[in-house]
Amino acid sequence: MDKWTDKLRAGAARLMAGRYGADHLNLAIVVASLAVTLIGSLTGLRLLVIAADALLVLAFWRMLSRNREARMAENRAYLTKTYAVRKAVSEWGNRTKNRKQYHYYKCPKCRERLRVPRGVGSVTVTCRKCGEKFEKKA
Repeated sequence: MDKWTDKLRAGAARLMAGRYGADHLNLAIVVASLAVTLIGSLTGLRLLVIAADALLVLAFWRMLSRNREARMAENRAYLTKTYAVRKAVSEWGNRTKNRKQYHYYKCPKCRERLRVPRGVGSVTVTCRKCGEKFEKKA
């Protein structure tokens, strides 16, 4: 690296010393800001673009805040409230990634999602949650 980038890196490190930095809530705020900017630009509603700018200011304010405990509490509350959605998206991604190796079925009794390897023919699937048995072709 040359001197200029070293100085820039050192300056950024000094600026962020003692600051909170980025977290999951900040990422969500920035993504929401981008979405609102896009919608505002496509619809021509200037108010939405201003709201998106306000969201970006909020994200930077949170990043540069020195009140780490308050920002951690906000992030913890955000993660708690969005747990179900984040888990559903993660599970959907795993099912999509593994769709060539496994079939996914729901138990007819308790609706638990069950995974069966592909290519084993007809199998009796036993639900790990309620013990219900049912036939499926894998």
